[in-house]
Amino acid sequence: MLPFMLKHKVTGILVNSFISDPLRLFSISKCLKSRTHEDHTKPLSGTNPEVFNYNLLLKSIRDEDEATSKELLRILAQQQKHLQVDRKEFKKFTKHIGDLLPITDRYIVTLSEDEPHIGSQLWDIIFRICCEVENDQRALVTLKNMRAAQMGPTKETFINIMRMSKNGRTKFTQKIIDNSSLVSVIDPPFTNLFFNTLSNNRVKIKDVHWNAVLNKYCVDGDFENAQIIVKYMSQSGYAPQPFAHSQIMNFYKQSGKLKECREYFENLPNKQKNDNLYMFYLKTLSTAEAVDHLDTMNESGRMPSNAMYTYVINECLDANMVKKAQTLVNSIPDNVMNIVLWNVKIKVYCASSLTQQAIEILDEMASKGCHPNNISFTVIIRKCISGKRFDVAHQMFERLSKQGIELDGVLWSHLILLHCRQNSLEDALRVYNKMIKKHIKPNSMTLTFMINHCISHSRLDIAEKLVNDIKKFRIRDDEKLNRSVDEFYLTLQNKS
Repeated sequence: MLPFMLKHKVTGILVNSFISDPLRLFSISKCLKSRTHEDHTKPLSGTNPEVFNYNLLLKSIRDEDEATSKELLRILAQQQKHLQVDRKEFKKFTKHIGDLLPITDRYIVTLSEDEPHIGSQLWDIIFRICCEVENDQRALVTLKNMRAAQMGPTKETFINIMRMSKNGRTKFTQKIIDNSSLVSVIDPPFTNLFFNTLSNNRVKIKDVHWNAVLNKYCVDGDFENAQIIVKYMSQSGYAPQPFAHSQIMNFYKQSGKLKECREYFENLPNKQKNDNLYMFYLKTLSTAEAVDHLDTMNESGRMPSNAMYTYVINECLDANMVKKAQTLVNSIPDNVMNIVLWNVKIKVYCASSLTQQAIEILDEMASKGCHPNNISFTVIIRKCISGKRFDVAHQMFERLSKQGIELDGVLWSHLILLHCRQNSLEDALRVYNKMIKKHIKPNSMTLTFMINHCISHSRLDIAEKLVNDIKKFRIRDDEKLNRSVDEFYLTLQNKS
């Protein structure tokens, strides 16, 4: 409903704005008509066509009369709280304003640059008009424009939606909240009132709506209220998304509150626990507890994922619990095994100094349809080099070649290391140059042991070239590499 404005007050505003243009002053003054004295204290009726001349507003926009259009839009925005819509009149108005949206939007945007509150009010007015005439497509576009201009949706937007639900516009309201990301930006304290109002008016509130609000809490870092929402959703039959659970558990983990993280997970219904949440939980346990938990999962009929097995087995190796890792890796069902777990199994056998059994795993995995990759061979070759089984390491490289597996940077580095350990500097240099020709960038490990090998064999000329390659290939700073470079310059200085 447009509020009543005293004649002298309105005239003062218009004269100040348009004193230099009498014709525009006359046109705009026609938008607002005076009332009888006894009506001065009553708001003007939105159904009275003499209150606001919408045709003039449409004409000024159609004629691209920017100054007049902006002033009329400003007046319209100032009356928003009192606006009542005559559906028949506004249906016609909305139809025409829809045809002029590009121009109208441009005027609203430019108005907003100087008066942001005016812009947000105008978006809300257009949205409310669309709601009144049940133009859901235009309403959704308006919401999109609001968000693009970072001017909404405002609290007034949500109040308009609640008003529509109270007026029996159930289907329209349902379309609005289902087909926009509106609820993802709702002010959290307003959430319960908004959802309860809609729900009481037969608008169906779904899991996705609550989860949008829940995710907003998580993204904003308000995990205290996020937990309250999770609890309410669970009690009310809604299903919180795993994303929210993982965010809350991660917050506890990052804060060092491992006990709270475990308790949160343990109190979740089993149907809401997915593999990602189990992983978060495993990372809060000690290695021994994690192994026991995998056993518990198996006993309860919940098969641990390959990622869970991979994590726990690597934790066992890091804790030097090699036998436990071997027992665990041998208990994994074939249908869970993937290339990562096969490589972990090879790693476990190499850690147990069972190199020959590790090599046999290459044939086993191939027979079960999982072909070895670079990592499979790298683990075995590294173990062979450290155990001085150079002949076996060469056999692995020959096998790589026969199987048509291209060497990656790590394998090239191990081949160079193999030649260096065999005191074959010329072969190492040959491999190094071949690697460079294939445009494979050497890593710090490769350059470190090559420079060291050259220094120990008094080949400072080659060492100098390798030192220059550090800058040439922009090798990242590395403590061991820096020590090798320092030793090279010290040796060079002593020689001179």
